[in-house]
Amino acid sequence: MTQSGDFYTRIDHPAEIIELLETLRQPGSACLVLEQDQMVELPVTVATTNAGEALHLDVSAIADGATAFCEGAVFRLNGQGSRGVLRTPILTVQLVWEEDQRRLCRCEFPGWLEKHQQRDTFRARLRRGMKVRVNLQDAGATATGYLRDLSLHGCMVEAEPSAAALLDDRSRPLQLEMTFPDGSRFIVPGWPRHQTFRNDRILCGFRLDVGGRDQQQRLWFLVRETERESARHAASDKSDLRPSPLYLGSTIDDAADESDTYRNPMARQLAGCASFLATQIMKLRHGGLIDQKLLSQHAAKLMALHAEDREALLFALTCLHRELPLIRHCLAVAVRLVDLGTALGLKPDVCRALAAAGLVHDLGKALLPAPLRDATQLDAEQQRQFRQHVALIKDRLAACHWLSPVAIQTVIEGGNERLDGSGYPGHRSGDKLHALMRVAAIVDVVDAMGRDRADRAGLPIDRIYQHLRRSPAQFDPRWVERYVDHFGIWPVGTLLRFPRGELGWVLSLDADRALAAVRQVDEPSFDDATSGILVHGRDLTRLGEPVEALLPTA
Repeated sequence: MTQSGDFYTRIDHPAEIIELLETLRQPGSACLVLEQDQMVELPVTVATTNAGEALHLDVSAIADGATAFCEGAVFRLNGQGSRGVLRTPILTVQLVWEEDQRRLCRCEFPGWLEKHQQRDTFRARLRRGMKVRVNLQDAGATATGYLRDLSLHGCMVEAEPSAAALLDDRSRPLQLEMTFPDGSRFIVPGWPRHQTFRNDRILCGFRLDVGGRDQQQRLWFLVRETERESARHAASDKSDLRPSPLYLGSTIDDAADESDTYRNPMARQLAGCASFLATQIMKLRHGGLIDQKLLSQHAAKLMALHAEDREALLFALTCLHRELPLIRHCLAVAVRLVDLGTALGLKPDVCRALAAAGLVHDLGKALLPAPLRDATQLDAEQQRQFRQHVALIKDRLAACHWLSPVAIQTVIEGGNERLDGSGYPGHRSGDKLHALMRVAAIVDVVDAMGRDRADRAGLPIDRIYQHLRRSPAQFDPRWVERYVDHFGIWPVGTLLRFPRGELGWVLSLDADRALAAVRQVDEPSFDDATSGILVHGRDLTRLGEPVEALLPTA
């Protein structure tokens, strides 16, 4: 009765067993298959079910000629109920008797049932302790997760928040690379389908684009072995269940788990804020509002981290290279607004409001259509549509009653305004832009110009400063110079090249904003930012004056 390539899922809870057996009371719903002749199916119905005692079957429909059916006969009960195809383990006829013109038999109550699952809909779920690492890849961008279930057509992956960058409005599938404990790998294209957040992790369902026959057979093997190992983990007595070779080994260990986190301690703290923003983006795309309580908590967290170690926090912004660019930009604006606000002597409540507004100031862009966000050129109508991101995020802040309209106007609106009125959304100019709005515009544009965009490459910090100084009609020259004086010609987190070719990340500046410490590295990559050698004092002097600032590679 079982077809090749199908699954039977074991049910061992007594109440569920009784419920399933009750579905076999209708005539024609069950049959008895003798072990000695499995080609013959004898019609029966379930008469009574007493959990832990006995199972009574009505065997009146079995022809008298079926002499093999008698006391001591060994059989399986198969059936088609309202909840699918069922079968019992091997049972033994204990007694056959006549009652009320019916012929009945008694056998032991089955300790379990198996429910049939068609293999094309079956999902093998991984239990705790079954670790399959999944790398999500697309054009050099990667994110890491773990497999939660697997079928011949799809899978569920629990991924780090940075995976949000890869799941958004895709025009091509991701490459999913699954690494099993025995070291074997399976690579398959997958289309993201539905996503939810759970405990700061993304649960994403994928539809798999399985290729030829070999890949289909390999996937079938992986699903089958995963289900077998899951059943072994679930069984109370595992002594008679052989472990799956697929799950023997320890390639997924604590060291691999550690690679999911940032090596820089402050970056690990800041990653919690990044996870919050990723969660909010997902909520916004599903019609939700910004969580006012969590926004307040994360704004306060940024202030606490700033008070703990200002330069460590500024450098940690560089280390969050796995996060969505939009999230990195929002974090950088929020942190630098806190830093400037503190230096200007603003009250803590004002700094917290600036931090909160900075955290969410550009999240409205996540609500724009992907073609609009990724366009290399915008016509007048597209520019008008793009600028709607300000109104989109303001609408989603309706529940944040504690965040003052002044903070929203200063950061979310003011960051896009220009002195000559060429900005948006209000086209404010001159005296209509108060001091903090002018500061917010500079903070926003400095970070934005340093990042790659669809229509242009990012610029090093010295080129950005040149642009600001050459644009006095748009950016207040006094605040531009105050910004440069505060963060320095080579701000913390800048990658520098020195006269003899050495590379170094700026870690610290002295009171005059001159270099105080750098981390010398071999490669101009974000991954290298937390390695290398700490250089300061005379060793730093021997490096010489920096030649140029570089944009690191991914």
